[in-house]
Amino acid sequence: MYGLILGPEQALRQEDWLLQIEMRWLLTLAALLEAGIAVILLSPAKPPLKYVSGFAFFTWLALYRIFRALLGGPDPNGCGCLGYITDSVDLPPELVETWLLGFLVLGWFSFTVTLVRTFLSTPPTLATGNA
Repeated sequence: MYGLILGPEQALRQEDWLLQIEMRWLLTLAALLEAGIAVILLSPAKPPLKYVSGFAFFTWLALYRIFRALLGGPDPNGCGCLGYITDSVDLPPELVETWLLGFLVLGWFSFTVTLVRTFLSTPPTLATGNA
């Protein structure tokens, strides 16, 4: 949230090319969503809710990246004012991109498998009301 307040104004005023909203509001939405998912994952909530939350998080990230790639989205650093993590570390950008993609695939796959196994092993129940 610190970056949303004191971040580079030029970067925060840019519109996201896919969702057509200002980056400041997109990052605020992402931060709130991630905080909500973190609360669910760290809470004593039932495991199926945790699996759904993790699945939703990785699906959201993966879908955004997939749409950006398929629709030929611009470089996320369109204003040229943010820089890249690879500017600070001695790693090739292609390697970092591959690691991020691998992290997304691993996270999405692990939550998907766990979610499917949970729902397949849990027999459906019917809610009964006392009327």
